[in-house]
Amino acid sequence: MGCCLLSPAPRTAALVHKEVKVEGVVVRVAFGDLTCEEVDAVINVTDGQLMHRAGVAGALKRAGGLEVTKECEAALKRHGPSSLVVTSAGYMPCKKLIHVVMGTDTDVGATLRLALDKAEDLHCSSISLSGACAGTQREAVLSVVSSVLDWLRRRKSSLREVRLVAWDGQVVQYLEQALSL
Repeated sequence: MGCCLLSPAPRTAALVHKEVKVEGVVVRVAFGDLTCEEVDAVINVTDGQLMHRAGVAGALKRAGGLEVTKECEAALKRHGPSSLVVTSAGYMPCKKLIHVVMGTDTDVGATLRLALDKAEDLHCSSISLSGACAGTQREAVLSVVSSVLDWLRRRKSSLREVRLVAWDGQVVQYLEQALSL
């Protein structure tokens, strides 16, 4: 239960479409359901109140179950609105959720650097994130990929795998194009 809530049809792990190696880290583009990722952490780009009402954040909240919701609420009570919160994954197969806030005036690169830095602090070797976490337009998807690749090129990392997952075929194409640039 809990896994695979982005579609009414049952899904399994994402299907890899393309991969490249950057500074010893395998970066994969995959078509599928982020809630089914078996990685150390899934990065969840969300709002400052950690409400996870819709889209990928909503699917992650539903898949994780009440435990994830309670942990987010407890973090809000303890610290107030925060730019980053780590919770368990609840019913999902990943080990942790890294919730990172991206407001309307927030830079995609800064948001993803914060999340990737936290993944590094947690000694993650594998992470997944939505390839459309900044939007589904080509430029937004390209900014996600370039932010991840720039981060990988600028530092030595414990990461061995980064998966950019999308449920939308057009977004997968944009992700593939971005890895080819």
